[in-house]
Amino acid sequence: MTDPAARSRVAVVTGAVGAIGSAVVAALLDGGYTVVGIDRLDPQSDAARELRREDRHSGERAAAGRYVSLLADVRDIEAVAGCARVAQEIGDVCHVVGVAGGAVPGEPVADDPALIDLDMFRASLELNLVSQFTVVREFVPLVRKATAAYGDASLTMTSSINGVVGMRMPGYSAAKAGLLGLVRVLANQLGRDGIRVNAVSPGTVRPPVSHRDARRPASVRLRGRSPSRRDSP
Repeated sequence: MTDPAARSRVAVVTGAVGAIGSAVVAALLDGGYTVVGIDRLDPQSDAARELRREDRHSGERAAAGRYVSLLADVRDIEAVAGCARVAQEIGDVCHVVGVAGGAVPGEPVADDPALIDLDMFRASLELNLVSQFTVVREFVPLVRKATAAYGDASLTMTSSINGVVGMRMPGYSAAKAGLLGLVRVLANQLGRDGIRVNAVSPGTVRPPVSHRDARRPASVRLRGRSPSRRDSP
């Protein structure tokens, strides 16, 4: 059995440069983990900075040597397998948090399902459901090993309120609902190995790039759907 004192405890976060992902990264770094962040965006790119709150990544800057950024698209099985190999070399992978996903271009503005073609629907399932299973498939063997060393390991997937109540975007909502079903199955299958499997279903999160445009029609519509009739923090 691996000596826990001999290797780093590693947490893997997909979608690591976005608003939610960067907050997860910072929290895990504060918790003492070595974090492997996976994203298709370079964390130093302008696009990545627009998606995250800079203060949420202050922990990354403070944790010298404990944050490793990997460029990969989680829809690519070979790229995910490569990330798993890198993470294994760094330490014992105890926790995997799947945040990567999102709306595919065109679906958020299509109010009529007849305007959503099958390619768009399939793309949303691929991005939000199939990619999550791809990550699970490649990382489960590593997480199993961590349970033997530490007695604590977990998989956490990011679903959405869309997967619970079905707020427009049929492909996205179906994929996020599918994640909840996947989590139930995996919890039963992996619980015997001591691996906790959970899902979180956030409401609408307004990334910093939209803070400057809070009065735009889309923001006003989202605010109207909130029970409190206010913006997300």
